[in-house]
Amino acid sequence: ATIQYNSPPHYQTSYTASIIQSLPYSFVTLFCGWWGFPWGPVYTLSALGINLTGGKNLTNEFLNDLCRKAAASQPEGNSAGPASVQPY
Repeated sequence: ATIQYNSPPHYQTSYTASIIQSLPYSFVTLFCGWWGFPWGPVYTLSALGINLTGGKNLTNEFLNDLCRKAAASQPEGNSAGPASVQPY
């Protein structure tokens, strides 16, 4: 059986930082990823490609979640809505 695992999200300040932070995951993928048949080699190449290009950008997902949580915490009578939530 082939197992896929995503690392937890990491805040990145630069492309170089993302590459350095992905190195341990890339090494594990290089040495262990090939053995999961039939999809191991395919997932290994995909994971290495994602890691070497800086990972997945989750900024929009985080901002949408932040706005959704802020809107849910507003009192019922407040009509400002999620559009008034400004990310820092």
